[in-house]
Amino acid sequence: VLGARLRELGTAADLLLLHADDVPPGHLALLREVWQLRPVDYVDGARALFGSKGHRFDGVFTKLNAWALAEYAKVLLLDIDLIPLLPLDELFRLEPPAAFVRGGDGLAHGAPVDGRSFFIGEGGEWAWLQGGGINAGVVLLRPCSETHSRMLREVTSEVHPEHVPGSGPEQDYLSRFFAGAPWRHLGVAYNYQLHHLPFSLERALAWRRAAASDAAGAEAPAVG
Repeated sequence: VLGARLRELGTAADLLLLHADDVPPGHLALLREVWQLRPVDYVDGARALFGSKGHRFDGVFTKLNAWALAEYAKVLLLDIDLIPLLPLDELFRLEPPAAFVRGGDGLAHGAPVDGRSFFIGEGGEWAWLQGGGINAGVVLLRPCSETHSRMLREVTSEVHPEHVPGSGPEQDYLSRFFAGAPWRHLGVAYNYQLHHLPFSLERALAWRRAAASDAAGAEAPAVG
């Protein structure tokens, strides 16, 4: 669905699908009609990076293989369950890394984010733990073979001193890895989920009012 929708909207970018070797050949034949297929290995993150293992997030570090696509200057990494409503090519104008910053309702689209704000700091029950970060469903990244190798070494090490457990382990890890880059914020329109409603309700209402009066108004969400 994602690939067909991207083609329908029109894009100048190559459409690559990263897949492991357990996808049945018949499925790959169908996917090849829309995507350029790129086989990758599963990346099994260290136990210390997970709040718990044995659920659907076990393989999420496999998406780090996108940083190995060094033939590209920029890559827009999309979770397969996204449904774009508008073209996404304009995101390539931003400086990587870029993603939706969780709780970043006051941030402008494209604004730099101080990675120190992701951490709780000293004092209190949750002192020094990670209290924020990015959502990794939509990530603009700059591929680099050295960065890819370093990330794989870190996330597969059972004794790395900076491991922090989390329920979204890959996005928390990426938040930390690029905390000083800095991250650029993607507006909620580019990674919209139901729990983002409080961040975008006023914009959505303004857009509906503008559409009803055929006037130019606030932009609609680009993905759903």
